[in-house]
Amino acid sequence: MVNVFPYAASAAWYAAWLRSLSSDCPMEEAIADANISTQTDGKDFARTRIRGNAPGDEILLSVAVVGGASILKQSRRLSHAILSEHSDWQHNHLGALEASYGRAPFFRYIFPDLKRIFSGYGQPLADFNREIHNYICDFLNIRDILSVPLSDAAKERGKELACEISPRLSIIDPLMRFGPETILILRTL
Repeated sequence: MVNVFPYAASAAWYAAWLRSLSSDCPMEEAIADANISTQTDGKDFARTRIRGNAPGDEILLSVAVVGGASILKQSRRLSHAILSEHSDWQHNHLGALEASYGRAPFFRYIFPDLKRIFSGYGQPLADFNREIHNYICDFLNIRDILSVPLSDAAKERGKELACEISPRLSIIDPLMRFGPETILILRTL
């Protein structure tokens, strides 16, 4: 059972994680459940997909880790993966996010915090992923909202917005585009 957060996990992953948490699963079990239900393993813990500039385009972003991708294939070594200092992946990822979402309504609120999170070198991948996850949870106020039932209007809005996203893309996609309303999408996926 792998209970490590994926790198800027997909909207589908967050929807599965929220469903597990809503059914009173402990946090570690909810993470593992989301990883299983979205078939997240190996390299998926160090890569994510974002929207490209043309309709239907996707950009795959991969985090560089010390020892290369082979360390990610073994779940027992996953917690020992360290962010690499030998490539400029942070700069490239931030540039891709800016190119893809620079005009999105919530970019100016989210990007500075992501830039701060991305500034760390040499930290464990699991800690980096957890820091991104915690930021997302705080931005969406997940801990407080989880126990509140959705109204019919909120469910309808969530379904409407869900039609405008690809669940396999990173949670960053709906965050940049819909901000706090992303929680409605996640609760209706």
